[in-house]
Amino acid sequence: MNSVYKAVVCVICLAVLALAAITFAADDPIIGTWKLNLAKSRLSLSYYASIKRAAPKEKVEIYRKIEGDQIELSGTEIGTDGSSRSGKRTWA
Repeated sequence: MNSVYKAVVCVICLAVLALAAITFAADDPIIGTWKLNLAKSRLSLSYYASIKRAAPKEKVEIYRKIEGDQIELSGTEIGTDGSSRSGKRTWA
């Protein structure tokens, strides 16, 4: 009975290790297209007032993996006053 117990514990440990390896090897969850949903957002309008910029009416951010471990963010924002901004950032 003791060897059966050890075998079961060993199989469970291997299963947990395999699951952890799969989880850590998965793609970065930020990769993809993100659109601002104003109805669900807790966007701080006072922040935009403090930096003297119109709050966004529409905002889209696109994160993609590029060479090596680098991630590129490109985004566009349209303010409530009609102004628009866009930019691109890269980091490792």
